[in-house]
Amino acid sequence: MSGNLDIESLSAASGSIAIRSGNVRLRYYTGSVKAELLSGNMNLQMDELKGPINTEVRSGHLNIDLPSRSSFKLNGKVRSGTITCDFPLKSKMVSTQKVEGTYGSGKKKSI
Repeated sequence: MSGNLDIESLSAASGSIAIRSGNVRLRYYTGSVKAELLSGNMNLQMDELKGPINTEVRSGHLNIDLPSRSSFKLNGKVRSGTITCDFPLKSKMVSTQKVEGTYGSGKKKSI
């Protein structure tokens, strides 16, 4: 499926998104999410982190905006391009293509 997806406010136990090409914008989301985008840009703005976030963007940009009160374990990597995290992570391992660490307790929720 190709095209753009724009969701302004949604609360769910879990959600799944799969798009070949286009842009994904998910704002004010509460729940866990699995999202795959082959080509395009993905912007996820989480109101509350209630479960894992599993994302894959093969070509394009990914931005995940989390509430400051979140607690999570991050395991992020890119094949080409760069990856960064603005949260002060504990047990942090960073390179230009990989970021790992925890924020808060890091329990139950992974990104």
